[in-house]
Amino acid sequence: MQLSLGPYRLQAHPVIFTVALALFGLMMSLGFWQIDRGNYKRQLASSMLQSQMDQAQSLRLDTEPPHGAHTPRVKLQGDLAVDRLLLLDGQSHQRVPGYHIWTPVRLDAGWVIVNQGWVAQGASRDILPELEIDAGQTVFEGFWRPLPKAGLRLGDNDCQAGQWPRVVQYPNRAELACLLGGPVANGVVLLAPSAPGNYPRQWTAPQAIPPQRHYGYAVQWFALSATLVFLLIKFSLKRTSNDSPS
Repeated sequence: MQLSLGPYRLQAHPVIFTVALALFGLMMSLGFWQIDRGNYKRQLASSMLQSQMDQAQSLRLDTEPPHGAHTPRVKLQGDLAVDRLLLLDGQSHQRVPGYHIWTPVRLDAGWVIVNQGWVAQGASRDILPELEIDAGQTVFEGFWRPLPKAGLRLGDNDCQAGQWPRVVQYPNRAELACLLGGPVANGVVLLAPSAPGNYPRQWTAPQAIPPQRHYGYAVQWFALSATLVFLLIKFSLKRTSNDSPS
């Protein structure tokens, strides 16, 4: 590639220019993606705070999860299955690895998953934490959200017979139905922080990365993009010789 700029010319090898252009596009895309994630999490936190003041609506098995950052407040009544607890893997709290405790609640038509909060990982991954869940609890109130999805899931969840509690990797609705042996609502209730239990429930910041950090990552990607352009120009810009042969 060659481009004349007055007394200078911009000359770069086609392969180098193509690779640099691809990297520039990728880094800019990552920067805008980080901004989108930061904005989404700010909206989600605002929706959670607003929902705390709303009146809870009754949740049915066929209630569809909300779209976007909307987080309705819901309530339900059913039997908690303490013998079928699930531990959602890969969750951290204050940089400590652990799990989210998913408790299946039995309604007349099927199951609803209630997230009781976070619990720390045991001394090793082979030792599961001891859980203290109130088996007599029948009324639940919290925030209705879609089932979480992982950016990268390490394998499928085996719903064959095994020990309980069961460690799971972001199960989908079909896998949950297989694990519990019946229909499952298409979402999860994030138990209200005021509900009984000593497990941390910081639903206003449900992600490990807060919005401010996403914005910081975006600035870094844009800075790398600018640096790439600067280096490409620096090493490709040549002065045009105006000397004529004698």
